[in-house]
Amino acid sequence: MRYSVVVPAHNEEESIRPLYQAVRGVMEGLDGQWELLFINDGSQDKTGEIIEGIVEQDNHVKLISFRRQFGQTAAWSAGFDYASGDYVVVLDADLQNDPKDIPMLIEKIKEGYNVGYPLIHYLKNLN
Repeated sequence: MRYSVVVPAHNEEESIRPLYQAVRGVMEGLDGQWELLFINDGSQDKTGEIIEGIVEQDNHVKLISFRRQFGQTAAWSAGFDYASGDYVVVLDADLQNDPKDIPMLIEKIKEGYNVGYPLIHYLKNLN
């Protein structure tokens, strides 16, 4: 696996589908296999159901669900534990970060940088 995109989500039913479409569009333009890991952080709305529907339709997408809210740090940790990509990108589920910036940040990683902020909180080369 070349790229993993980790997205913690808590009560984000309005933004999940647009985020998925944006990430998919960007990742399909990159060279290499990719996965999108949603971490449902105890959402009380339809966030989990929406992600489950996406998982059923797209084998690039995976879901980790917490029974209750543990917070963004715990969600990031779970995402890093399950990510299988050489590069791991973390995005906010509310579309604060533009997935179109992923290729630029990957290029910066290849130049030797290891953190891209604020557009994407964390981008790490695991090699």
